[in-house]
Amino acid sequence: MEEKTCGEIINDFEPKIIKVLSKVSYNDQEDMKQEIKIKILEKVKMLDDLGVPGFLEFINKNE
Repeated sequence: MEEKTCGEIINDFEPKIIKVLSKVSYNDQEDMKQEIKIKILEKVKMLDDLGVPGFLEFINKNE
C-alpha cells in the first residue's frame, strides 16, 4: 500500500478543518488551522512509530 506524504494527509483533512474553522472567530482561524495541522501530524507520527497496520494489512495478516 502506498504511503502518503504529510501534505497529502493534511489535504485529506482539509474539508473537515475548514468546517471546524467556520465555527471559530475570524481572528483565531489561522492560529487554529496551524494547531489542528500540528496535532494531525503528531498523531500520524505516533501511529507510524507504533507500527499500526492498515486495514488490508491487518486482514491479510489474520487470514
